[in-house]
Amino acid sequence: MRTAFLRWLIFTCCSTSIAAQTPARFRDSVSRETQLQKIEQLDDQPEMDLGRFFGVVDRMLALQDIQAKSSGTAQLADMLWKYDNAQGRQLFERTLKLLEHKPESTNDALLRRLHLKVVQLIAKHDTLWAKRLIDAKSRDDQNSDLGNRSEQNIAVAASLIADEPETAIDFARRALQERVDPSFIWFLKQLRATRERDADRLFLQALAGFVQQPMATINDFAMLGT
Repeated sequence: MRTAFLRWLIFTCCSTSIAAQTPARFRDSVSRETQLQKIEQLDDQPEMDLGRFFGVVDRMLALQDIQAKSSGTAQLADMLWKYDNAQGRQLFERTLKLLEHKPESTNDALLRRLHLKVVQLIAKHDTLWAKRLIDAKSRDDQNSDLGNRSEQNIAVAASLIADEPETAIDFARRALQERVDPSFIWFLKQLRATRERDADRLFLQALAGFVQQPMATINDFAMLGT
């Protein structure tokens, strides 16, 4: 799976770079077969070739589109962490820096979504770091509120439920400290499919949390019962 993703990523980067730098009349002459042959050579490597890997990183960082650049670099950092966690961490940090220096045309809502995607990947490797990033983002974002922080925590929980259920439950509990929203109900349904007892405990915690919410309405209770 990792090799297939890396092949796709290299091909995408190569194609994007060529398309951006080659005059239109010459683009059709580029041999896609030659590119694919080079990419297929990765299958012959028993371990990750870090030289080639960082070549892909450089290509990714050269992209102009902030969404493609940040998402792709974060995916590469996720892969790298499994081989070298120190270098993986550095690449994640570099990805976060990309989002701090946004292009003028990038809206804040998109940046928040991109930042959350990076945090979701970081949470697979370092939960404490991911939690700090969520808390820091909530403090720094002038438009943030308790619901926003809750949504970030439950979004991370949802991304971990299949492979890291214990960590997912931990982030879901953090979300409950803020408020209960529809995304939490969706998470609870997903969790119930494989860990019914944990889902029941979270449901009771959510019910207790509703009692503490001064603005809770009958509709909110009805949502919890769906």
